[in-house]
Amino acid sequence: MSEDKVTCHTPTPGKQPTRIDAWKYDCVREAILAVVPVGGAGVAFKDLPGLVSAQLSAAHRADLGSVSWYAVTVKL
Repeated sequence: MSEDKVTCHTPTPGKQPTRIDAWKYDCVREAILAVVPVGGAGVAFKDLPGLVSAQLSAAHRADLGSVSWYAVTVKL
């Protein structure tokens, strides 16, 4: 049985999209939305992975592996 996947596109011309597990996408997306303010200056790109990591449970961080990679992939 295959898991649900989400296709994450990149703005870089010629690069193929990446498919990740839907639960990983949802988990990281929720964390990103929790740390990026609705109105205001936003969040510096270099700070995003650390802020996202702080929003995730230890179990989710362990299951994801590279939180930085997933934060960038979902952000795109």
